Amino acid sequence: MIPQNITYIRPDTLKEAWDAWQTAHEEGKEVYYLNGGTETVTYARQNKIHPQVLIDISRLPELRQLAEDDADLVFGTALTLNELIEANTFPLLSRCASIVDHTVRNKLSLGGNVAGRLPYRETVLPFIAADAEVSIYGAQGLRRQPISEVFSKRFNLEGGEILVDLRVNKDMARFPWAYVRKTRFGQPVDYPLVTLVFLDAGSGRRGIRCAVSGAFAAPLRHGFIDETVNEAWILMDEKDAPEHFKDLSFRPEFVESLDVPFVQDQRASAEYRSFLFREALRECLIQLWNKYEGKTRL
Repeated sequence: MIPQNITYIRPDTLKEAWDAWQTAHEEGKEVYYLNGGTETVTYARQNKIHPQVLIDISRLPELRQLAEDDADLVFGTALTLNELIEANTFPLLSRCASIVDHTVRNKLSLGGNVAGRLPYRETVLPFIAADAEVSIYGAQGLRRQPISEVFSKRFNLEGGEILVDLRVNKDMARFPWAYVRKTRFGQPVDYPLVTLVFLDAGSGRRGIRCAVSGAFAAPLRHGFIDETVNEAWILMDEKDAPEHFKDLSFRPEFVESLDVPFVQDQRASAEYRSFLFREALRECLIQLWNKYEGKTRL
């Protein structure tokens, strides 16, 4: 049940939000930032969290950015998934944001999805594939870091730090991509058993980058998967590319070589997720191959 005596705070600046969190924390209160709020409300109703203080950061201008500078596209973490889709400045992100129905996407924020409690966090996949940078507000003010330094299974933030925005190089956002999402019984609106994305930065920029969610305990980009996919691309037979991709990605030893276990739960076995993962690899490779048909790869 949601407590009746919640203190609601709506700061005007990042510093006010940070100070309010620190004050509540020092007073021993259970405090949360409120962005889209869908997950906070759900977990409070399920008695999994017991918020005493909610700090609404959803209207802070830094978190509402949908902009670009000379080098990067900037995505504030208070943007809703529908706002990302409608802007479509990063097509792979738009595709990954189409995970729930339109009504829910009007409320679900980018920050809530990439940094939430659920293990899937599918909208983080384009960012880890693209080597994005993130802006974080904390004790020393605003700082910017590569996502690889602060995301491992989840965003590793200090208490009270605010994930302000995510930034993607403009070239990265325009590169060819592929996307496959596998759910139980093929339902389009359901938690994924496997979501796999490819972003092809070209042979001169470390090639195809792969990021996956659902199959493992948390979203990840794995060097072994990247290497194997790029080897498959280099060795392909142009006359029979789909069959070549299928042969390579379906070999059991490929999955056995991963040092990350597949999830086993009531929704699907580890073996089934392994099968779907290999199928998604093949489908993404074919999608990407078809985008290059008749064209020269960078």
